[in-house]
Formats: sequence, structure tokens, C-alpha cells
Amino acid sequence: MRRIPRGRMLRRSPRSPRRNNSVTRPTNHSRSLVLLAAVVLLLTGLLAASPTPAEGASQDLVVSQVYGGGGNSGAPLTHDYIELFNRGETSIDLGDFSLQYASATGTGNFGANSGQLTELDGSIAPGGYFLVQQGAGAGNGSPLPSPDLVDPTPIAMAAGAGKVALVGGTEGLGCNGGSTPCSAAQLARIVDLVGYGNANFFEGNGAAPGLSNGTAGFRADGGCIDTDDNGADFGSAAPAPRTSASPGNDCEGTDPDPTEPCEVGESDLTAINEVQGDGQQTPIAGESVTSRGVVTADFTSGGASGIPQNQGLRGFFMEAIAGDRDADPLTSEGLFVFDGGGTFDGEIGDLVHVVGTAGEFSNVTQITATALDVCDDTGVDLPDSAALPLPTAPQDRAEVLEPLESMRVTHSELTVTEFFQVERFGEIRLSADGVLQTPTNVHLPGSDEAVQLAADNAAANIVLDDGRSGQNLNRLDSDDLLPYVEAGGTLRIGDQLRDHTAVLHFGFGAWRLQPIDIDAITDELAANRTRPRPETPPNVGGTLKVASFNVLNYFDGDGQGGGFPTSRGATTPSELARQTEKLVDAITRLDADVYGLIEIENDGGEFHATRTIVDALNAALGARVYDFVDTGVVGSDEIKQAFVYNRRTVRPVGEFAILTSAVDPRFDDTRSRPALAQTFTRLGTGERVTAVVNHFKSKGQSGLNDPDDPDFDQGDGQGFWNATRTASAEALADWLATNPTGVQSLGALIIGDLNAYGREDPIRALEDSGYEDQLVRFTDGFPYTFTFDGMQGTLDTALALDDLAARVTGAAAWQINADEVPAIDYQESVGFPNNQRFRTPEIAEAYYDPSAFRSSDHDPVVIGLDLGRSNHPGPPPGTGG
Repeated sequence: MRRIPRGRMLRRSPRSPRRNNSVTRPTNHSRSLVLLAAVVLLLTGLLAASPTPAEGASQDLVVSQVYGGGGNSGAPLTHDYIELFNRGETSIDLGDFSLQYASATGTGNFGANSGQLTELDGSIAPGGYFLVQQGAGAGNGSPLPSPDLVDPTPIAMAAGAGKVALVGGTEGLGCNGGSTPCSAAQLARIVDLVGYGNANFFEGNGAAPGLSNGTAGFRADGGCIDTDDNGADFGSAAPAPRTSASPGNDCEGTDPDPTEPCEVGESDLTAINEVQGDGQQTPIAGESVTSRGVVTADFTSGGASGIPQNQGLRGFFMEAIAGDRDADPLTSEGLFVFDGGGTFDGEIGDLVHVVGTAGEFSNVTQITATALDVCDDTGVDLPDSAALPLPTAPQDRAEVLEPLESMRVTHSELTVTEFFQVERFGEIRLSADGVLQTPTNVHLPGSDEAVQLAADNAAANIVLDDGRSGQNLNRLDSDDLLPYVEAGGTLRIGDQLRDHTAVLHFGFGAWRLQPIDIDAITDELAANRTRPRPETPPNVGGTLKVASFNVLNYFDGDGQGGGFPTSRGATTPSELARQTEKLVDAITRLDADVYGLIEIENDGGEFHATRTIVDALNAALGARVYDFVDTGVVGSDEIKQAFVYNRRTVRPVGEFAILTSAVDPRFDDTRSRPALAQTFTRLGTGERVTAVVNHFKSKGQSGLNDPDDPDFDQGDGQGFWNATRTASAEALADWLATNPTGVQSLGALIIGDLNAYGREDPIRALEDSGYEDQLVRFTDGFPYTFTFDGMQGTLDTALALDDLAARVTGAAAWQINADEVPAIDYQESVGFPNNQRFRTPEIAEAYYDPSAFRSSDHDPVVIGLDLGRSNHPGPPPGTGG
């Protein structure tokens, strides 16, 4: 039997006696990661020595299993339970102990009432278990094996997260370790503590894993392991309660010496593929194993390139060396090792032996390590990466990707399709099929072609994560605080990774890639930019240009520097200044004669948002170039549309006109914002065009819960409120046929945000009335102005009737927003409605770009018209408003 040479030891023996009860209260929690606050507790004198509420043997009494999903949907067992274990060599009388429960982050205290406290009775033999039955859910599952104690007022434990304390005495503790910290005297009563999931009170560096209706938390090595660190000591697996009648577990003689994993003989090693098994869960959950592999990616404290201390996945990935692999295509040769103690300090390419407990965490097979050795014979090569089989339909991914779980995979070309979670979770979405189109932008809703494209899009997608499970985490050890986004640069849809290798992982309900080197990926994406920034707008020709621009909730407070925050848009004067700076750059670069602005504050009076943006434009140009059509307040919505125009080239003729429900009941102005029409004349030629700027009802549910309502989502890709948008389009076409401004012109140009993609019913209703889509007419490939759910399409329109269409010389979207990462926009912090951007001040400072790029979430659309030549040098006296 070949002996593996002993390497450097990275953990103390898990069988070392308990030295203290290092109960830790975190100061911040995000997703499943909690930040250590032991220093705080030490400074406040709250970190107690080992509690001795009963006889000394009680230090060997531990909580060995917790389960809170009993009776719930999909639960295998009818009741919650707490399992105790005696690690010692003498029997323990339980009469002086109680089990006390508190919610993960709530304000209730341990044992606050009889429904949160169980008085114990009986005894536990050495190496024996004791099962306490707790609350029942909805009655699903099978009964527990005969429990040793049934609580008459059972604790209703939460399935995913909570706090269980084994306490000396039967009085409630009167604290919860979170909102009510535990005093030294209260800590001294805690014999053992298990915080699981997002609990804010736990032993050691981190909480035990989050659990579920189908998983329980297991103390490693059958209950023997107690390093005073919940994160290191506990794994998760299918519940398997043990009672006093179950076989005992001798903690002094059941496993090889865990202080020397590299000396374990090969016959005693469990291969990675045996831990993984040929199904979706490990077949040896809860068993203590010793396995080995070569480290392929490191997400321990400071492991992966660019990840700060204590922000990684708290573990590493390893793969089997050549001699340990099998020929079974259903078994993965990769594995995640959870190192809750954060003691691993090896490198990628090291051969590592791991002692720990096999289990599942968030449906990923892992070993929860209790001891690690980096062995001396590290002369092994990294295994070749496997091909990433994408596209793969979502319903097939469990079968196709499970055999590659935790392995290195490579794909020839992956394209960025979305990045809206990069600031909050460090995630971007990639496509194996290039940039993805919104199906109803190119195909009829509900058609076979649209259904197939939606399926193809779903099959092509995969998440690229950042090796962390937290949220709102800056990368403070790098100039690029965000993963994959260059500070002072950007990340654009269409950026690519080519022949890139990452680790295949699963988490938060989706298959994902974990990076091996974040900085290298950031550089590669910037280098492989298939859609470079367009610094200037498209040349659409003509003698007059009309632009449509959704300015994303431009609100100016009270218009005099105060009145913040408003209900939308900028929340401070500083944010308004940044937003204005970006919009001014975009509008002046567009250099249009008429602008239809959407999502501008619906206010009036002397100081209003439309005047604020026009004043800023003129200040930037150093002259009174632009003016606006003063509509005052229009309708009842918080936002409206507005016209801004170049007073040196055009002027409004006649009065503006508004389409509301009063004009046509089909146009529901409580949903769609009133349409605004104005006729403009080209100075010097006198030719006229009527522009009408629109903003139809959006696709969100907006409180609509009746599936029989015609506006309910019909499942054809058009979303909610399609019937309202279609009726609005029909009413709009009929209204324009009446010449609502009363001024004769070459025709009406429909612009604005119709919240309908190119082949959806509202657009086709306008086409049926004779209007032609000018973006489709003049765009090679598929036009787009907006990105949603990793797909792109056109919500912003330019439609004209025959006579006016004959004068259109070009139409295009200027792609300055839909392709750009939101991190470079104007917002400075999370202090605005709904915390939409989850932005930290550091990111706001490092990434803000004062230019036109990401000045909104919609791309502006510009249309060229041939209205004859003018030699007029400027506005005639008395024109303009």
C-alpha cells in the first residue's frame, strides 16, 4: 500500500476537546455569507469561556442534527426535530438542560415562550443519540422513528434558517444574540449553539448551511466533530434522524487520524466520483470520508484573484487525478470542498487530501472539511477541461450538466447578454448563441417561430458568477471594484469570452460558471468587444432631424435645488447634476431639431423639469439654442412626454394637442400616458411635420391578478396590458387621421416608447392603419433600443404614413444605453426607491461616466427628414417660447 507523504497541516484535529464556546454575532449578512464579529464581542466582554452549567461531561453534549422542514411541501418527514449526541465516554443526564429556539434574524428571544423551549429529560449513553420531536407542518412525509422525547408544546422551526441553543437550565435565555445580545452570564449557559442559514448568531466563523424542506443540518463525523465553528462543523443532506436505539458512534475509534490526511492509505480513500455518485445527490450523505484531488479553483479567504478576505465561497474546487477517475459518464470528477474555518492556504495545482463529511448544499455535492493536507507530491498536472455542452434546454440541464458538476469546463465562445445583477450579486449572463433577440421583436407573438426562439434563448443562457455568495460587496483590493467591469471603462453587451475555462457550479436555482481568475476575465471581455462604443450618432441624412429619447425619470426636485428626494429619478441635487450632465451630452451630440422626451417629470409652474433640462442645454452651448413646448401638467401620471426644439431651425406652429380618454375612450390615460402632438415648421422652407410622442402602458403586472381579464398575460410573449396598448394604438391612429393640431403638414411621425416590440399587436395595429416602421426599413439586421431579461428588442418607435415616409432619409437607434452596464450611470447610492441599483458610494465614485453612455436605459432614436434646404441663419425676431 503506497503511503502519501505527509504535507503541511492546515487544521487542528476535529477530535480535540472543546476549548471554549466561541459564539459569534455577525455585523452584516448578505445571502449566505456572514461577516465575522468576534472582535466586537471580545471588546464588549461578551465572549464567554466554556460554559459549565451542569457537570463537566456536558461539554461532550452537542446538537448533532437539526431539521425544520417537517410536514412541509415535499418534506420526507412529518415533523421537525433536533438530535443530540454524546461525544464523551460517560452517560449524560439531560434533566438539567433545555433546547431553546429563536428565529434567524428576528427580535424574539431564545425560549421566549413554551413554543420555543423544550425541557429535556432522560439520559444519553456514550456515543449515543437522542431524538427530540418538534413541530409538524402540513402533514406531508413519513413519521419520525420513535423519538426519545416528544415536546408537548413543540417548537415550529424554520426550514431554511434559524438558531438552536442547547442550554443549561430550563429558564428562557432572554437574549437572541442579534437584536438582543447575550451577556456573559447568558453565554455561559449555552452548552452548544447551531445557527443555520442566514442566522445572525452562531459559533465560530460562519453559520451552518442553509437548509430546506428536504435537507437537514448534520454535525460532521456522525456528531463527533466540534471545532466551535458551525460553518466548519455542519453539512447538509437528506434528513436521517437517529435515536437512542440507533447504533452508537465511538468518536475515539471510528476514523483515521484526521491530523494526517496525507498518510491515509489509498484503499481508505473515497474517490471523488464515489462521493458524487451517478445521480443528482451524493449516495453517501452524512458519511465521513477522506478524498483527494488537485485544486482547480480557490474561493477561500482571498483565494480567487481579486476577491477580498472573507468574501469567497469559503472553499475550493478539486478534481480527481488520472488514476482516481472512472469510466462512468454519469459521475462527475469534480467536487467542492467547504472549508468553513478558512484555513486552506494552498494553490491551484496542489494535490490535497481532505477529511470531512459528504453532503449536499444548495443541491451541490460537497465535502465539509474537518482536516486538510496539501501533500508533498504535488507533481500532478491540472486535468484537461471538459467541453461545456451549451446550448442545453433548461429542462435537460440537470441530466446533462450534473455529470460535470464542479469540474472545469470550456466553451469556444460565450457572449455577454445581461449584467443587471453585477452590482448586487457579481453576476453577468452569457450566451452560447451570440446576442439574443426578443422573440416578439422578430416573430409574431405565440407563433411557432417565436416559441422556438424563446426556447433557443433559454437553452443558450448561463450565469457567470464571481465566486462569492454575498451581495453588495466591493472588490476593495482591486482598481476594478466590480467583477468584469473596468473602472473608468465599461462592460457592453456583445463582449465575449473565447475558449475560456471556468468551473461549472449550481446555486440559487441556476447552473452557473465560477471564475478561476476574475481580473483575467475582465481584461478578456474588454479585449473582445464586438460592439464598440458609437461615439457619434448614426448619420440619417435629411435637412431636419427628429429624435425620440426616454430620459429615465428626469425629476428635478422643486427646480431650485431642493425638494429631494422625489418619488422617482435623482434623490439628491448631486445625482440630478450627474443625470443632467449625461443627458446634456447625449442630447447635444444627437444634434436634432426636434426632440420628443419621455419619462420627464409631469410638473408645471415657473420651475419645472423640462425647463431645467433646456436651461442646462443652453448653458452648455453658451447660447439660447433650445426651447420647449410649454404644456404644463398633462394628465394625472407622475411622468409625461415633452417636446424640446432647436429654435434656430424650427418653430412650433399652432397649438399642441393631447390624446386622452376624453377624446377616445379606447385610449385609457390612467394606463398609457396622454399622447402629445405638435406641428413644427422648418425655418426657411416652411415645410411642416407633425410629431406625436407617446408612452404606452408598460408590460408589468401592476396589480392585475384576474386571469380572465383581457389585459392579463396571455403567455404569447407580449406581457400584461397588451389589450390596453393595442387599443391605445388604434385610438392613436384614428386621432391622427383627424389632424388634431389643426395645422396642415406632410404627415404625422409617431415616436416614443410604445412598450411593444416590433411584431406585437400595437405595432401591427399602427401598420394596419398605413404606418411604416422606419427603424425596420433602415436597419440592417434586427433593430433594438432596450435590453430585458438578457434579450434585446425595439420598444422605441419611428413610424410614418406614406407621404411622410417618402421624405424619411434614414432612421436609427444610437446604441449608447441598451448595451452599457448600469454601473456607469448617474446614481450614487442605494438611497432611492426600491434600492434598484444596490450601489455603494465606492462604486458610484469609481465608475461614474459623465458622458452620454448609459444616460438612460433606452437608446435614443433619430429620424432624418428631407424638408428642403434653408439658408436661414437663425430664428426670426419674436419666435420661440
